[in-house]
Amino acid sequence: MSPPALISISGLSHSYGEGSLAKQVLHNINIDFYPGEIAIIMGPSGGGKTTLLSLAGALRSVQSGSIRLDGAELRNAGSRMLTRVRRKIGFVFQAHNLVESLTICENVQIALTVDPSATAQSSRRRALELLTRVGLAEHAHKRPRELSGGQKQRVAIARALVRSPQVIMADEPTAALDRASGREVVELLRHLAREMRCAVLLVTHDNRILDVADRILSLEDGYIEESNLALDRLVDDFAALVDHLSLYPERFPSPEQLAGLSVEFSKGLNALLPRLADMVARRQPDALATRSQRWAASADDIRNLEESLLQIPKAVAGSSPAGGEDLCDSAVQSLDFLLRTAAAALRSRAPRDAASLVTLTLHHSNAQQDIRARFEDQHERSTEEFRNATLDLISLYFRCVYFLHHIASRLKEDITAAPAQAAPG
Repeated sequence: MSPPALISISGLSHSYGEGSLAKQVLHNINIDFYPGEIAIIMGPSGGGKTTLLSLAGALRSVQSGSIRLDGAELRNAGSRMLTRVRRKIGFVFQAHNLVESLTICENVQIALTVDPSATAQSSRRRALELLTRVGLAEHAHKRPRELSGGQKQRVAIARALVRSPQVIMADEPTAALDRASGREVVELLRHLAREMRCAVLLVTHDNRILDVADRILSLEDGYIEESNLALDRLVDDFAALVDHLSLYPERFPSPEQLAGLSVEFSKGLNALLPRLADMVARRQPDALATRSQRWAASADDIRNLEESLLQIPKAVAGSSPAGGEDLCDSAVQSLDFLLRTAAAALRSRAPRDAASLVTLTLHHSNAQQDIRARFEDQHERSTEEFRNATLDLISLYFRCVYFLHHIASRLKEDITAAPAQAAPG
């Protein structure tokens, strides 16, 4: 089951001005943010990005709809409640907002002054710990003017994290940095988000850092669209599993090698399944929820496919001694071709490759017809043991093609639906 959302937004709308001068900047926003993920919010100036961030960060009053942060409702919340909520958030802005008269360590310690349990000694120890994590421990005694822009932003991140927030909100944190420094900053945010299990909401116009995101939210004229990069990465991992299975037919004669491949496959699948389950359990837009469910179903198919492949060598061994070598070769060669074709289609995600794979697996390919013909020709003059082994081989072959067809069909659906799911550039 997916962990509960740290921030849950429902029916959120917001306007500036009153009467005929009112301008609505957010329209019925429904979205959740989860622990350990980075969500990048993009869009043109005036599209509502900073407004959404400030509302979710309890810096503005909620006019319409609901925002819950760690279970606390922000709409109509009193000042004490909002203060408590803000203490769960670390803010990072384009301007570093460091105090020039204080050392780097003291700038980080400032954030702990609101903690009544913090002492001078404990706050310094905690500040140094965070400066170590952002790679600036050796600069703790320096003043802000002695640091580069990227280093100052690292200090700002340490200050945002020193109270172990559940959410980090960053508004254009790379805007004043060069490419290398900006990259270092967002990579650091990604690493710390995973390590500390906090959600990161990052507003940016910087297209160079989009690959670090788990999700990209596009806000334009107050309306939001989402693209889930984390799900795309899961699909890449799924493709790698099918690529791995394409090695099986060549290893059928070697049980030890096949067993080694199976162990590696199990590790990959076991790492993938909980991430897919987490994705399915989340509240998502309909199109993304459908994608998540589609690939979760395909994960079941690939497990069944691997189990069927592992049984084929035994069926081959049972039918070969009785004169079924050609039939076995046809089955194995056909599976080898189909698995390699499936792996290539999943890697390319090209519509033509997906359509070809669907056609091949739908009609079971000419090799399946050849298998039937050879069995009908041989079964009258074969032993019962050979007939049973051959029937097992044919059944397993059909099972493999069946599961490949389902995977191919979902791949085709995913590719066909992709334009409607992609966030506008």
